[in-house]
Amino acid sequence: MGKAHVELASVMVAQCTRASEHLIRGKHSVLGCLSVLLPIAPAARNRARSGLKREEVGGHMVKKSRAELMAEEINGRLVQDWDADWRQVPAGFAGPHPDLKRYVGLARAVREGETMYILRAIEHDGGGLAKGLRRISGPNQTGNAGYGAQKIREHMSELTLEVLCVGTTAVAARHAERLKTLMIKLHDPEWNRPATARLKKLRSGC
Repeated sequence: MGKAHVELASVMVAQCTRASEHLIRGKHSVLGCLSVLLPIAPAARNRARSGLKREEVGGHMVKKSRAELMAEEINGRLVQDWDADWRQVPAGFAGPHPDLKRYVGLARAVREGETMYILRAIEHDGGGLAKGLRRISGPNQTGNAGYGAQKIREHMSELTLEVLCVGTTAVAARHAERLKTLMIKLHDPEWNRPATARLKKLRSGC
C-alpha cells in the first residue's frame, strides 16, 4: 500500500470515529452523520488516486525501444554484440550436440527467418546446452511440457536451430538468464508470448 493510500485510510478511520461519536452523543441524526462521512478528504482521495496511477506505472516494465535494448550491457558487452553471435547448428533440434555439453547459453527456434522461441540452458556442470536441447526435443516430461517446447516438437522439421554460447561457469549462467529476458524483448518470439497475448492474437485473426 502506498503512502497516499495509508493517508486516505487514516482519514476514513478518523471520519468514521467522528461520525460514531456524534451518533452516541446525539449531536446528529443518521443523515447528519452520513454528511460527515461523505466528503472524506477530497485532497487525500485525489492524492491516493494519483499515487495509484504512479504505482501502476511503476509496477510495470516500461517498454524499451529496439535501440535501447541493443544498448544494454551484459558482462561488458552490448546486447547488439551478443545478438550478432547466434550461430546455426546444422543438426538442428534432433541432433545430440555433444560439442555443446560444456556451454551454457541460449538456443532459439527460427522459421523462415523469424525467431519463434528462445530457451536457456544454464546447468553449467550438468550438460549445458546439449542437455537443454535434448530435453526440449524429447518426449513430454517435467521441464519440457510448456507451450514453446510443444510447438518445437510439432514443427521440428521446419525449424532452424541457433545457439548463443555464453560461457562455462555459474557466472555465465547468470548472464544467460539476463540475456534471455532481453532477447525475448528484442525479438518477441511468438511461442514465448503469454497465453493471454496468444489468445488475443487468435481472436483478432492476425
